[in-house]
Formats: sequence, C-alpha cells, structure tokens
Amino acid sequence: MNITLRKAKDLRDSLWTAINDMTFVTQFEMTEFQMPVNAVAQVEETFAKNLINRDALLLAMYELEKHIEKGYMMSEIGNMMSDIDLLKIQIEFFEQLISRPVMDDMTTITGKLDKIRKSTTADFSTVTVNVLTKEDITGFTSIIAQSKRSKQHLEDQILEMSLRTELEVSEQAINTLKENGII
Repeated sequence: MNITLRKAKDLRDSLWTAINDMTFVTQFEMTEFQMPVNAVAQVEETFAKNLINRDALLLAMYELEKHIEKGYMMSEIGNMMSDIDLLKIQIEFFEQLISRPVMDDMTTITGKLDKIRKSTTADFSTVTVNVLTKEDITGFTSIIAQSKRSKQHLEDQILEMSLRTELEVSEQAINTLKENGII
C-alpha cells in the first residue's frame, strides 16, 4: 500500500501514542473468592497479548520511520529541515539583539565622561556604552524578516513534498495499524 510522506508521519506519531498508552499489568489484587490459577492465567494471557501487540506496533512504527527517512532523502526534505533549523537559530539570535539598547551619540557619551571627571564624589566612575546603532537594529530587523520569509517558504515546500512523496508500506504494518484502530 502506498501512503504519502505526511500520512506516514501522522501514522508514526499515532503508533508512538498507542505504544505509550499501553499498560502492562504485572501485579494484581485477588479476593478469597477467586481461583488463583485462573486469575493468574488471565492476567498472564492479557500481558502476553499486549506484549505481542506492542512489538507489532513498534515494528510498524520503525518501518514507517525508515520509509520517512528514505522519503526525506529522495525529496531533499532532510536538507530543507536543516536549513529551517539554521534559520530558526538566526531568527532567535537576531530577535534577542534587536531588544538591546542602541548607542548614544558621541556627544552624550563624552558629556557623561566629562561629568565623571569633574565630579567630586566617587559614586560612579564608569559609563555604560552600547555599541549597536539604530542602523544595526534596522539591519537585524531586515535579517529577521527575510529569514522568516525563507523559513515559511521552506516549510511550504516541505508540506507540498510531503503530500506528493508516496511510500510503500508493508501489508503487515497496514494490518497492525488497522487492528489497533489507527487507520
């Protein structure tokens, strides 16, 4: 059966959720009215069925994962995702920079230093000088905007490729998905 790359990712995520939602009872409470052999056998049977089902779900999930990775390589999605990660880091870095204060003009800085030199009290002896200019902030803002546009463009391309790229999935994996109500 062929499914799109996007559907494969959704199914993989659903499988992971199903696996994490499984419970494996290894201890239970009994009353004096129950037959120990029957009660233990029932819990053991449920445990064994859940274990077999877990293995089938896990195998199906990793089969999908392998197909997803193969699809990424065939369609260059992996490279695009790396480019998106780079853009995210750039956006985060420059967004942090644009919130910083800008440099005062040299007259203001010189005035503050002169005030310190002429002061008779030793309350302060330094002036904090910011090095970023308004032009720097404007340039960083442009970099952020361009990076966000590029990131959005790549995300749109990935979505389009994910919908176009089809992957072959084994009948065993499809049956496991159906048996567990995932598809």
